Amino acid sequence: FIEDVDLVFTAIARDRAGNETIGNSNNLILHVDQVYPTLISVSISSNNELDTNWAKVSDTIRLQYTSSEGLFSPSTNILSDTILASSTNSGSIWLANKKINNNEPQGVIPFIITYSDSAGNIEIPLSSSTNGSL
Repeated sequence: FIEDVDLVFTAIARDRAGNETIGNSNNLILHVDQVYPTLISVSISSNNELDTNWAKVSDTIRLQYTSSEGLFSPSTNILSDTILASSTNSGSIWLANKKINNNEPQGVIPFIITYSDSAGNIEIPLSSSTNGSL
């Protein structure tokens, strides 16, 4: 198969007597996608008024990521909490926000993004930014 093409199937039926009939396509299209999605941009920041690389209680952590293609319901985990991310641009730009509460541990904010495309190509979960943000 060639990547990123649509396939249309038509059946040919033959009996033992040599009669042949060609079926009509039912307009069912199968799209071939063997390319794994990649996250081309991942950044984490806060809305802290003094420095977006720091967060205090009641600040909001913002994790934004952009993929090479639309993603199918990625799982976003920040500080061990699963966060429902929202998307724009046909599912290729995602944003997840987490408000810091007083129970959160101090230190670097851990996150994990688990993702796949709409064809089911699953990529290795990502847990680091692409721009050096913490």
